[in-house]
Amino acid sequence: MKHLLARPRFIQNKSTKLTGAEIGTIMHTVMQQVDWQGDVSASGVAAQVQHLVDREILLPEEAHAVDAETISTFFATELGQRLIHASWYKREMTFSLLLPAERFYAEMAGTGEKIFIQGVVDCLFAADDGLVLIDYKTDRVKEGRELAGKYATQLRLYAQAVETILQKPVKETYLYVFSTSEVIALDTSEQTDREEKLDDVRR
Repeated sequence: MKHLLARPRFIQNKSTKLTGAEIGTIMHTVMQQVDWQGDVSASGVAAQVQHLVDREILLPEEAHAVDAETISTFFATELGQRLIHASWYKREMTFSLLLPAERFYAEMAGTGEKIFIQGVVDCLFAADDGLVLIDYKTDRVKEGRELAGKYATQLRLYAQAVETILQKPVKETYLYVFSTSEVIALDTSEQTDREEKLDDVRR
């Protein structure tokens, strides 16, 4: 299931403070590589991060930006435990897909027009009655719920793409917010806000 990423290089020869986007890339790299069948305590995650440095997947400067405690907290949640014990999972699922425009714009019904969608699903795992989709967010917020509306359209598109590609229903969709250590359940049904502008969709 695992594959090596090329070591991030965006801060080589750079001494300034990491940006939020750079920290987000680092945290996503760790979540792609972490062995959740192993030790996922805070100290265990920290040791795994050091191993990524040893393997030259992360730079030492990048490893210092990793919050091992919040990663460990995720795996201690009910959702994290379900992921650990899942019979099937996939990380960093890249996709590109044409979907009917009428799914998102009522006025496009019957036109046959398509919308091109592409993105990366952070994590997907099998549940008894379908699939569970998880998206990791590193936005700095006071409450994780602030991000629910911001990313609802993105995750609805991702869920529909997964269903189309894998021919299995996405029954549950979640955000995990690192800055608040919160699991946020999202309603990604087609009926909710179907006319919301796609311009709001962002990774």
